[in-house]
Amino acid sequence: MKKQLLSTFKDFHQKLESKKVEEAAGMASRKLIKATDEYHEAQLKLQELQNEFVKTTKEDTSKREQLKKAIIDQNKIVKQKEAIFQKALGDEDIDDLEI
Repeated sequence: MKKQLLSTFKDFHQKLESKKVEEAAGMASRKLIKATDEYHEAQLKLQELQNEFVKTTKEDTSKREQLKKAIIDQNKIVKQKEAIFQKALGDEDIDDLEI
């Protein structure tokens, strides 16, 4: 019985220590990393579209209208990616461990 408890405690302690090391290294889950990257890319694309819109002349109304539609569509995508990011962030396993 003592041996079993001791091995269980050792396994628990080893897992706890490895978890502390991962957290100390700043490791995030793959899901969070992927969500962050996708959210960043969507925001960057939106920013590029906005930049392009600002650079177009007011006389070029057809291009400005196309860019407006593209910006609106991209903004919807950004909102979706933000929701996915927030969910991944909320699902992240965070414990208050002293390192």
